[in-house]
Amino acid sequence: MSSKRQCGAPMGMNAADLRLHTGDLRQLASVRALRLLDGPEGEQRASVLSSGGGLDMWVLPDRSMDIGPVSWRGMPMAWQHPNGFISPSRHDPFADDGSGIERALSGFLVTCGYDSVRHSTTGAPLHGSHTLTPARITRQVEDWRLATPALVCEGEWTCAHLSKQAYRVQRCIVMPVGGMSFTLEDRVENIGHSTAPFDTLYHMNLGFPAIQGDMRLTVGLDPVNLDALHAPLGSGHEPLVCCFSAEGQTSLVTRLQRSACETWPAVDMTLTSFCDELPWLQVWQDPRPGHRILALEPASSERTAQGGSRRPGELAPGECKTLRLQVSFNDP
Repeated sequence: MSSKRQCGAPMGMNAADLRLHTGDLRQLASVRALRLLDGPEGEQRASVLSSGGGLDMWVLPDRSMDIGPVSWRGMPMAWQHPNGFISPSRHDPFADDGSGIERALSGFLVTCGYDSVRHSTTGAPLHGSHTLTPARITRQVEDWRLATPALVCEGEWTCAHLSKQAYRVQRCIVMPVGGMSFTLEDRVENIGHSTAPFDTLYHMNLGFPAIQGDMRLTVGLDPVNLDALHAPLGSGHEPLVCCFSAEGQTSLVTRLQRSACETWPAVDMTLTSFCDELPWLQVWQDPRPGHRILALEPASSERTAQGGSRRPGELAPGECKTLRLQVSFNDP
């Protein structure tokens, strides 16, 4: 641990000691429930997590507990759509010839699936018909009793059709107090009475100012060519997608690094996807002006050359799959 990090020594104390230094432990780290009021984002809930170690983010319960803004030591990390975080009541995935998600893709994480991801051949919309489903929050707390005290946000949502698929999803997000990381775990269950398709993709969207300068990306040991995003604005590059296999591995580590530039600090972020149910990692670059997105996308299936999914899975009635991710920000 660096001497700079040790300056935060009170965060290494136990809760009883910290109470001697504070009026309320939420002064140091907290999860707070808010409600958005204005514009297309209006009438949505937000759970705001602040680790006290420099990591802050919003969990959006009405958008499948997806993650909106993320900031690392005050620097915004996530890309945001011009529509902001549009309310699910204003979202129709089947609009615009099935590309309705392109009016709502916003924030650090958009969960895609479960009937389909990417371009479907079965009539499902782009990235599936179950995105942005409102969740019921079942637990939201600063838990100082844990061996490693943490902010915990748990909830569940159901995506069901009487004559088609029926899924129940339970999500748990844990952020260590004073830490620089969070974990996300999903348990997806087929609560219907017939076999259901299962395909999922975690659309994790990074934007300026994280995406600039001499950024470097590696997937496992493989460097990723970011020439499209390194090119001058307006140079004519179109969006690019590449897909990496992690089959046979326990986990896959994707690492984004960038030196400090102008007034922005350096970036060193790792995404760990656990490969038992997420054996693929897709990288999407959109360098167009007004976009400038680098998306890291752990997925359950391989992308085809035509932009669909190769060999998506299935869930038998009562069958569950557990999917896990960890995101860490490191001191450069």
